[in-house]
Amino acid sequence: MKGMLPISINTVFWCFIGSLRYLSELIRKNQTPTALSDAAVHEAAKEVAVCVPAHNEELVIRNTIISLQQLVPARQIYVVSDGSTDETANIARQLGCIVLESNPGLGKAKALQKIITYFRLLDRYRYLLIADADTIFDKNYLRQALPLFNPKKRVAVVAAYTRTCWQSPSRFSWPLFLVAYRLRLYSFIQPLIMYGQTWHRTNVNPVIPGFACLYRTNILRHLNFSVPGIIIEDFTMAFQLHKKKLGTIAHHPSVIATTQDPNNLADYRAQILRWNLGFFQTIKYWGVWPSFFWLSLGASLIETFIFSLLLFVLPVLLVLAFLYSVRPNFFPLVSPFLNWSTNYWVELLLVYAFLVLTDYLVTIFISFKEHEDKLSIYGLAFIFLRYIDAAIFLYACKKAFTTKSSGIWSPPARRSQPHSLR
Repeated sequence: MKGMLPISINTVFWCFIGSLRYLSELIRKNQTPTALSDAAVHEAAKEVAVCVPAHNEELVIRNTIISLQQLVPARQIYVVSDGSTDETANIARQLGCIVLESNPGLGKAKALQKIITYFRLLDRYRYLLIADADTIFDKNYLRQALPLFNPKKRVAVVAAYTRTCWQSPSRFSWPLFLVAYRLRLYSFIQPLIMYGQTWHRTNVNPVIPGFACLYRTNILRHLNFSVPGIIIEDFTMAFQLHKKKLGTIAHHPSVIATTQDPNNLADYRAQILRWNLGFFQTIKYWGVWPSFFWLSLGASLIETFIFSLLLFVLPVLLVLAFLYSVRPNFFPLVSPFLNWSTNYWVELLLVYAFLVLTDYLVTIFISFKEHEDKLSIYGLAFIFLRYIDAAIFLYACKKAFTTKSSGIWSPPARRSQPHSLR
């Protein structure tokens, strides 16, 4: 669910809450979590196991494991090769990881449950880091993440601050256009929305990004990765945490991991559909319950539906109103609806222009914030991807209530270029 209004009550509200969080932490002089010393990190790392579910990830898994070996020894990295037909498992073994192969593939969620159970990870470790096979971890990930497990704030899981693998292009590139759009998304959602939603006083964030999240293992005992009929675990893990009142989700810009986003339209569409289906399937399974969590999520859902519908309805109304005003004989019957659209044609045009313009102004703001001038050029065409997002959102809402998922996965096509933190 990534299609909220660019400027909305929901956005303004969470920006305000995020500002309160920032001021609160600044006053208490803990805006940045107190990082652990080298000795403390080394000692704490002994209590961390890493799980890497992987399906045909030979192009990227080496870099992921190398980045993880800066955090924990290789013997604490557990890779489950789920139905892989390439060199994924062999590469992990060569790098000293513990590997479990699952053939035929079970799907990401079931594969995670299998390796966790097989090696009794919840009994042997205090923390469990779940990492996608294309994730590159900042070398200070544990140094910054572990201090966030504040007992007073009842932190159950730390969600990483997402960076995308991005190189500023010298000329327009279609693959980088898609990655640039994702860069804008992360730069908008995380500091302006997610930062406020993951304050321990609010705790309403609806997703735990599964590409890089650090759980307390005593919490994982009460959570189920593989819920029947749900295509991804990111939303269902968060919903369980909120519904069972197991603790809070911590999120801070100092806890960084980089992911490789789709750079072609087919993979982009498949990933967005998967995310939205998983979101609505999660709602279908866990339902609605009285809570501040659902008050926040419900408001966001309403705004997203409004924005998605307006994107499609307004242009149609404008075209019909224009045709009716210049060629009324095209329409055999006089329609009050068309009369209304014609009378308010200017107002409808202004509403549509406002949606498009504010969406682009968000891109301009992020371009300055991230010091990425090229982003403002790419942003001129982002509105077309907003249409794709809106169409998938509306389609997934219907499809989620009529279909079930086997959980079998197909990650986006990977790229072998080296990752780097921005």
